[in-house]
Amino acid sequence: NFIVNRGFLKDGKPDFSAALWRDGLKIYPLKSASNPPKMEFLNVSGKSMNTIHSNDFGFFNEVNDVIQREPIDFLDPELRGNLAAIGIRKGEPFSPSEHMKTLLTEGVVLGNATARALTFAPRHPETRLYGEESEWSQIFV
Repeated sequence: NFIVNRGFLKDGKPDFSAALWRDGLKIYPLKSASNPPKMEFLNVSGKSMNTIHSNDFGFFNEVNDVIQREPIDFLDPELRGNLAAIGIRKGEPFSPSEHMKTLLTEGVVLGNATARALTFAPRHPETRLYGEESEWSQIFV
């Protein structure tokens, strides 16, 4: 897991904001509340990273990686069931048949197109934050 934070310059320097995050941010499991571990901060300034998910079959490999790495109860049983139906199960290899790969690949294409269409021209009236003319919108309505 990771969190990306942003601070702002004060008097042209990042020192104030950096200290706020470094000294004020505490993230740890609730079970460690009485003895929290030391925070570890990674400086990724100047490093490139891709934060966009694959738009091909590789998307399902990414989902499988998350399922294998995270505690399974972070998803409700319904979502776990949906993933199990396509062969993504905790503790098991994800090795779909060629037919399933074809279906999932087509599903990625359709899902990607749907997401882009709904983002470009949302239908729900509460999507746009500041009225019909605004391009400021929210993803989850």
